[in-house]
Amino acid sequence: MLSDILAWSSTSRWTRPVGQSIAMRRFTQIIHPFVGDYTAELRHMMYSWGAVITGSCALQMLTGGRDASRNLNLVVPMGSFEVLEEFIVNTLNYCRVEAVTNSNYAFRAVVRSFGKYRRGRLRITLCEALADDVFDVITSSPTTADMIFMTPGGIVALYAEWTLNGVALLNQTVASCIPGKNVGCMENDGHNVYDTTAFLNEPCGAVCPTLWRNMADGGAQSLVLEWDLRYPIRPSMAHSNTTWRLSEHCGNAVCHFNPSTNVRLARLPPVSPVTDHMSAKEQEARLRHHHPVCVMFAWSPHLC
Repeated sequence: MLSDILAWSSTSRWTRPVGQSIAMRRFTQIIHPFVGDYTAELRHMMYSWGAVITGSCALQMLTGGRDASRNLNLVVPMGSFEVLEEFIVNTLNYCRVEAVTNSNYAFRAVVRSFGKYRRGRLRITLCEALADDVFDVITSSPTTADMIFMTPGGIVALYAEWTLNGVALLNQTVASCIPGKNVGCMENDGHNVYDTTAFLNEPCGAVCPTLWRNMADGGAQSLVLEWDLRYPIRPSMAHSNTTWRLSEHCGNAVCHFNPSTNVRLARLPPVSPVTDHMSAKEQEARLRHHHPVCVMFAWSPHLC
C-alpha cells in the first residue's frame, strides 16, 4: 500500500529516495496506458494548469490494486479546459465522444464544461470546475470513497479510513440509486455503500455527516501523501475555501447530532444576528409587522 511505502521511506535518508522512486514509478505505470510516451508532458500540464486525477486511477494508486483502469478522470480549474482538451485530442489522438456533453448529475452544479474522449477501449473524461480550484468537484462526488484525487507528486483521500476499509457513505448529491444513473463506487463492486452512519453502531462524533468541513483544515479522516515535492498538493489545499457536508440530517439513531434523538440539540436562529443599529431597526420593523404584540430581535453584543 502507498502509505506503507512512504512511511517506510521516511525512516532514514537511505530509504527516502527508494520509496519516492517506487511511488513515481507506480504513478507512471497507472497513467502510461492512457498517455504512452507523453507521461512527462502530462505531469507538466497538470502542474502548470492545476489539474488533478480522480476516480479509479487515484484509488488504484492509493491501494496498490492491480486491476488496470480503463478510465482516466481529469478535473481542471476554471479556464484550463481548452488547453487540456487540445492535448488529449491533438497529442494523445483521442476522439471526443460528441454524444456525451454533460457530466453526471451529481456534478452539474459545480462543473462548467465536460468532455469524454475515446481511443480504443480507453476513455478520458475532462471536467472543468466553476471555481479557481477543483475541490468543489471532488466534494460533490457521489460517495466518500470517490473523494480522492492526486497530482503527479501526491494523493489525498478525504475519508481514507472508510475507503481503505471498503466503506462508502452516500453524499447528499446523490438523487437516484438506479443502476446506470451514478458513477464511481455506486456502480462498481468492492465497497459497501451506506446511506447513513448507522453502520458505526456508535455515536458518529467528529465523523458525523452533518458537520461542515473545510478543505484547508484537513481532519482526522483525511490522508495526504506526497512523494515528489516538485508537484506539491498541500499548498492548493491550504488556500482553498471549499466547505462541504455529506448530509443535512444524520440517520444514525445514537448520534448526538441527530435531532430526532437529541431534543436538546442547539439550533441556529432563523434570522442572522444584527450587526448595527440600522439593521436592528429594520429587523424590529419586520417583526412588528408579523408579530405586533411581541417584538424580539437578536442584538449584537458590540452594539451595547
